[in-house]
Amino acid sequence: IERIWETGGLKFHTCDSVLIRRNIFRHIRHAPGLWLDYLNKNCRVTGNVFTDIEAIHGGIYIEVSHDLNVVDHNILWDIRGVDRPRTGDGVDVDTGEQCVVAHNLFGKIQNGYAVKVHLGQSGRVVNGRVGLCRRHKILNNVFVECPKRILFSRSESNQSDRNLFDRRNDPTSLCVEYPAPPSLLNLDAWQEYYGFDQNSRQAQLEADFDKETLELTLTFE
Repeated sequence: IERIWETGGLKFHTCDSVLIRRNIFRHIRHAPGLWLDYLNKNCRVTGNVFTDIEAIHGGIYIEVSHDLNVVDHNILWDIRGVDRPRTGDGVDVDTGEQCVVAHNLFGKIQNGYAVKVHLGQSGRVVNGRVGLCRRHKILNNVFVECPKRILFSRSESNQSDRNLFDRRNDPTSLCVEYPAPPSLLNLDAWQEYYGFDQNSRQAQLEADFDKETLELTLTFE
């Protein structure tokens, strides 16, 4: 039923100035925690917990939206994919622009990317045009035990900075898809050749999150 593409802990179309705050999305199978579908604008997803979710579209899925939306101050922990490679992302921003992903904690994103900002529907026309994958910002997040950290389909006009990464997940954890072939990078190459994350750091991080009590333990160098 997940492939009918109308499932989610919460799922809305064309949200305008919607606030989604202080919810717990937990123990979900075959549906993302939150799905904002089609031309959403001026929405904020803040202060939520997404944990123990097993789904193609992962924790938060924002689809074909050209205007500003913000995902901030959330915990996304133990998000897993199903059936095929590269499913189960933490935050999946599909074929749009101007999404801000900031001040979140990503932990144990096991199969997909913690943050994937991409052109999975590059030929789809909505509101008179295709999506561009531009003017996205990934700022001030913490990534713990995420072997795949960040993916941008395009490097132009996107920003990623002031993030803190778990050092042990560095090799091939960052990706720029286009032009082909995809570039699988560590932090040094990501900084040197694409200019991303110039003020970001890596450290030895340890974290644990109790899915029932919602208690977080985080230690770092």
